[in-house]
Amino acid sequence: MASEEHVPDIAGAILDGRSIDWGSAESSGDGTGRLLLEQLKLVAAVAEFHRQLPAFDAIDVSPPATARDPTPNLWGHLRVVERIGGGAFGEVFRAWDTRLDREVALKLLPAESTENQATSTIDEGRLLARVRHPNVATIYGAERIGNRVGLWMELVNGRTLEQLLDAGKVFTSGEAVAIGVEVCRAMSAVHRAGLIHRDIKAQNVMVAEDQRVVLMDFGTGYEPKDSSPATLAGTPLYLAPELLCGHGATVQSDIYSAGVLLYHILTRSYPVEAASLSELRERHQRQERRSMRAARSDFPSKLAAVVDRAIDPQPTRRFQSADDLARALEALEARRRIAQLGYPAVAAAALIPLVSWVAFEMRDQRRANQFSMSRGASATPHIWPLTTQFGSPDEAQKVGEVLAALQAESGKRIADVGAGEGSYTRRIARAVGPTGRVTAVDITEDNLANLRARVQQDNITNVDFVLCTEDDTRLPENTFDAVLIYNVYHHMTAPEPTLRSILAALKPGGRLVVSEPIHEEIHGENVRKATRAEQINDHEIAPDFVQQELQAAGFEVIEQRPDFLPFTSAGYKGGFWLMVARKPPAR
Repeated sequence: MASEEHVPDIAGAILDGRSIDWGSAESSGDGTGRLLLEQLKLVAAVAEFHRQLPAFDAIDVSPPATARDPTPNLWGHLRVVERIGGGAFGEVFRAWDTRLDREVALKLLPAESTENQATSTIDEGRLLARVRHPNVATIYGAERIGNRVGLWMELVNGRTLEQLLDAGKVFTSGEAVAIGVEVCRAMSAVHRAGLIHRDIKAQNVMVAEDQRVVLMDFGTGYEPKDSSPATLAGTPLYLAPELLCGHGATVQSDIYSAGVLLYHILTRSYPVEAASLSELRERHQRQERRSMRAARSDFPSKLAAVVDRAIDPQPTRRFQSADDLARALEALEARRRIAQLGYPAVAAAALIPLVSWVAFEMRDQRRANQFSMSRGASATPHIWPLTTQFGSPDEAQKVGEVLAALQAESGKRIADVGAGEGSYTRRIARAVGPTGRVTAVDITEDNLANLRARVQQDNITNVDFVLCTEDDTRLPENTFDAVLIYNVYHHMTAPEPTLRSILAALKPGGRLVVSEPIHEEIHGENVRKATRAEQINDHEIAPDFVQQELQAAGFEVIEQRPDFLPFTSAGYKGGFWLMVARKPPAR
């Protein structure tokens, strides 16, 4: 029963609440089927948990009788559609804004919230409404209606980091670095507004459908109490030790929480663990913390050092700003790609998409293994269905277009500059076949070591590795048919020496393919920075700057695709552009 053709039957039983003979299913499945079966068990457990929750109709979100025109499913001008989450700090609903005709997320604080909590939430909500940043969930408003205080904000469709962990996602060090940088950008925007988030955790960081990493759930203002449940699995374990001792929240306490977030997604544990708040305080006081290095000795030592500094018990020894932490993370690896998170974005509480996703992942993993076993020379590039490296079907589909732009055919020699984890390196290697060759170029020894291990694991034998410098790719001259720079050009503050070394490495007529992100609009407001320095600071770059620099280095630009991979969702507009240049043919 655990074979793939029986997945719809099992899924139907889960959704209908019918009993499932797991023992029989386990006995009839092969290795792949058993792995799929474990995923379905997880879905069944989630479904059973949701069935035990009170029905939506039992949740009273209506305004008091004194409000104007009260209706059971209205909160002010917002029409409540469904409950999508909740916790100690309130409930979150999908709602429809009747004034602006759009979906929003509505967070209602508990009716028993104190006056100080209510006033603080409204004040902070109104300040946060001024923050416009792709990595911050946009707050539209905050208000008190009757005895309930609410925030309504951008509805971000996707999955939280905690949901990805629960679904079995294993984050690589590179993915954690990319997430950390995006979270730091969000924290920096919030801090510049004069606010502290106070509840940074895996449950409050969403990977959106457009591949943004979005910081959510403002206005919690957590105040720990010793009457909390005996088992701690959320907010308290992210709290800086000074907060547990009664001190106020600061930028450094947010940085501590961000450090715990990175620790958690990499280790599935916490640096200080306890069964109660009093025990948690005592363990902090006794400095019974497990360092990142001790938890995962296999991860790069520099990454462990950054995380351990962020979670230092002494606030003065932590990074002093979110930007400082972001710079430390960016220095670890030159190439980070959020779109490699490896799971299709789905609605947080949707059971049917989750079942579909499990089957989709298993199907593509099997197809990927088949490609590994039967790889050979090919005259045309393949679109490799390795969804564990590309986070959306749209981007996975674009892989073939990138390979076509490189003219990655049998026998070609191609370099991947800023190879990072090698998602493109490995695909190019398969496209050029055993008679071709790929050179992975990176500025970080750890990246190349990790990539070498992945290449060996995939039984790929046509890849070379080059450790470059900031100014020189160290590639041999007149050797390569094409060079790829994917999502790493925006790290080049002074690209001319690197471009000249690439030009020298290409054969006459050889191609350079560049693809980079640029932000355009947020809720109709133009956010594209005017200068190159400003764009680089926001980890993006516009194609017009790159075109000028390529031409200055001696390249001929022969093709531009400004809308190569657009991301337009929830008021955000932007995406990746692609440019093809070539070394002038010999005369």
